[in-house]
Amino acid sequence: MNQRQRFFASVIAPLSLVGTRHRIAFGVPDWRRRLLLASLLASGFATSAFGASFNCSKAGSVTERIICGDAELSHLDDQLGKTYKQAKAKALDRREFAVRSDGFWRWREKNCQTRECLLDWYRQRQLALDAELSGVSAPPGTLKSLPASASNVAPDSVAQAVTPEQVQAALVQVQKLMSEPNHGNHLFLVSAAPQPVPSVPLQPHYVSAADGEYVYEDLNEATVLDARPRVMVRYRGKVHGEYTLEVQKKTGRVRYTCDSDCAYIKQLMLPGYGLHDLDVVKNDHASLASIMMRDAMNGLLVESE
Repeated sequence: MNQRQRFFASVIAPLSLVGTRHRIAFGVPDWRRRLLLASLLASGFATSAFGASFNCSKAGSVTERIICGDAELSHLDDQLGKTYKQAKAKALDRREFAVRSDGFWRWREKNCQTRECLLDWYRQRQLALDAELSGVSAPPGTLKSLPASASNVAPDSVAQAVTPEQVQAALVQVQKLMSEPNHGNHLFLVSAAPQPVPSVPLQPHYVSAADGEYVYEDLNEATVLDARPRVMVRYRGKVHGEYTLEVQKKTGRVRYTCDSDCAYIKQLMLPGYGLHDLDVVKNDHASLASIMMRDAMNGLLVESE
């Protein structure tokens, strides 16, 4: 969670839930808090990103747009950002650490154009930073770096001074070009046509599929003994107007359902003998249930019998 999200959470934290999960009641002393919350929403302070460490509303590269559109990558980016700050604070030479880290980032921006490449890059970079924090040698991997550009190699170099005579000569040349009928003023006003941004196809989040059954990794349940716990998922289609998934976990079988807007996800422990087996949670767009449901809603899962 970045600084903006933490501030936004501090604003809405005191709001109390009354009656049901769908109704929020404000006390009389909270009118100032409501006014501040409305101001934040109007000014765009609260972003809709999945929690990446950078501002997704200003994502410029294809790589950044892939990260902002993927809950798991956004979570990994946020986690890596926190680890990076801790490692930089602990580094003996912070400038050298920053330059080396920028090289890894440049390699990612130039070479990683798919979700699989980004997942591998984040996992290796996270392992390397964790190793630096622990004071041990970095684990073996294939993480690569790109050197800084020439402008970054010698930041302390003094730029060559431009003389007034050179400025005057340049102005004369510009005026001459603009006065020529075959060139005209448009010579300096017409810009190159913008290049179309390649569309990124939707990518499923499961790791394998066979006979209508999908395998997902539940990283939120990872332990020392099982770093990549897996669950088996079957998509049952829309039942009574709700997207329905049946998930087999180590702890048992769970049915997840949500309606068309999927603001809330219902979780029913099967066989589901009573209301105590039912829970309704808000869609946080980061949990495994949310990720699986988004795959189903995007048509990436095939309905199984």
